[in-house]
Amino acid sequence: MEKRVDEILEEVHWIAPFSGAESWDNVGLLVGSPSWSVKRIAVAVDVTEEIVERAAQKGCSLLFSHHPLFLHPLKNVLLNTREGRIIERSLAHRVALVALHTNWDRSRIGVNVALASALSLRDVRPLLPATEAELWGDGAVGSLDAAVPLRDFCAGLRKAWDISWVQAYGDPRRVVSRVALLGGSGGGFWKAACTSGAHVYVTGDLKYHDRLDALWHGLDLVVVDHGEMEEWSMKHLAMAVREMTGLETEVFPLPRRMFSA
Repeated sequence: MEKRVDEILEEVHWIAPFSGAESWDNVGLLVGSPSWSVKRIAVAVDVTEEIVERAAQKGCSLLFSHHPLFLHPLKNVLLNTREGRIIERSLAHRVALVALHTNWDRSRIGVNVALASALSLRDVRPLLPATEAELWGDGAVGSLDAAVPLRDFCAGLRKAWDISWVQAYGDPRRVVSRVALLGGSGGGFWKAACTSGAHVYVTGDLKYHDRLDALWHGLDLVVVDHGEMEEWSMKHLAMAVREMTGLETEVFPLPRRMFSA
């Protein structure tokens, strides 16, 4: 079975409505043609030359990435730049590039819902509910089955999300039970986490002064790798795309290159 790129985008709209993306975001078809035929689909948190090459080798003609290849309009496309090389590889192999970014973050089965599910949180709701009925909203907040010390919570989180590092701020012995989270760059949402009654807030990026203010308000903080946190949801995206389109869909994980010196 094969489908056109534009047919797939219409189907995926029900998973992650493109209208639900933030106004500053760049989602949808970024490189390629709506008329290209697709028999197999690739999914990755980021677009790299290596991912495009691997997708082509596996017969994938469409690559869904979480992060857009470019957020702002390009003034030129040069083959000695990262974006230019990826665009060149994409066109040479006829691999269409489609971004599902904040519309996947805010999906009812998206990043934050998947992360909360992996932690087995109860009574989960959006940190900031969406006004649109078809969307979940931003972040998630819920309760653990049993209260645990912050140190143990961090260890369980690292295992549940399969991430390489966790950085915590607060008393490691403090018992926490209510958890707020937001996949990716969520430093600006710490006030919403406080308002939600959470004991601890987990996100991928946090500015220094936001951290000071949040701690002063009594909120424990956990910071993890931005990409690794969101990559957990890629298997959920692949499963939903496969179910919606009927096409074979495969996740291509990024290599982990961080190390402690």
